[in-house]
Amino acid sequence: MTIEELEKVPFHFVAHMSMEDMHTTTYESDDGLFGFCDHVPFKNGEPHDRAFRHYRIGLKVYKSKAKFIEALKDV
Repeated sequence: MTIEELEKVPFHFVAHMSMEDMHTTTYESDDGLFGFCDHVPFKNGEPHDRAFRHYRIGLKVYKSKAKFIEALKDV
């Protein structure tokens, strides 16, 4: 699969979790094959440091976009 093909896959909101030190929002494709989580570090009630994203294909989680794109070629 290519990035262009992935951009056509519909995603929907799954969950949001707010903790003292992190806010996380999770999305999943309609077929459940793909997912991603956006993580925003918090400190003293304010966003702190850079937000980051983890990607998922099936049950495998990728912590970098480069590794996710590499694995996407095999889907």
